[in-house]
Amino acid sequence: MTPLRQRLLEDLQMRNLSPHTQKAYVHAVAQLALYYHKSPDVISPEEVRAYLLHLVNDRRIAPGTYNQVLGALRFFYRVTLGQACVMERIVCQKEARKLPVVLSRQEVQQFFAAARRLKSRVLLRTIYAAGLRVSEVVGLKVRDIDSQRMALHVRQGKRKKDRYVMLSAVLLSELRHYWQVYRPTDWLFPGKQPHKQLDRQTVYDICCTVARRARLRKHVSRHTLRHYGESRIMPTRSAGDTRSGESLGFAAA
Repeated sequence: MTPLRQRLLEDLQMRNLSPHTQKAYVHAVAQLALYYHKSPDVISPEEVRAYLLHLVNDRRIAPGTYNQVLGALRFFYRVTLGQACVMERIVCQKEARKLPVVLSRQEVQQFFAAARRLKSRVLLRTIYAAGLRVSEVVGLKVRDIDSQRMALHVRQGKRKKDRYVMLSAVLLSELRHYWQVYRPTDWLFPGKQPHKQLDRQTVYDICCTVARRARLRKHVSRHTLRHYGESRIMPTRSAGDTRSGESLGFAAA
């Protein structure tokens, strides 16, 4: 690892960005260096601008991806190198707002019926019923299921905020059945190794596989499930609530 890359990683850690964002930012800077075959600290402002134009005109990346790359380069030049002038007058792209894909009740049933493995089916149903992001569902632990209050404790979601979402009786029943079969002890949906978190890419792959197997005419993604989930924000626990994690957990239910 070069000293410059190490410095960027340290700056990202001090900013307390998520590991996923850190990885994306480092990758974006590395791609810029690879494009010009030289260290990014010697790349001129005009070269940075030309690279971004290449992403837009030649590679035709989505506006959201472009804005993420732009954010990574801004952070690198402003914070790591202290050269804010490099990114002056380079603007973000306006993202189009499209109506999301809507599934009928029959299509939803058809989708979940195509999930053959119990773990995959319950994982996807949790995203759907609780309206969770992929990073949030893989971060769930057994103790985050509060069967007394019928809530899921989502820890460190977007912008590192905790929140509660409502837990339906149907989902609780399915989670109980899943727990009886797999007996997770820490992570609710662990990876191949029980003590490790499930990889986000695995969730993407599961969703794509199930959607392809369901043979729906509509494009179904993890976002389709989340946006149409029955999510409800619950009030945060008060400071006087001293119940232990064990009493809040699913295993104690």
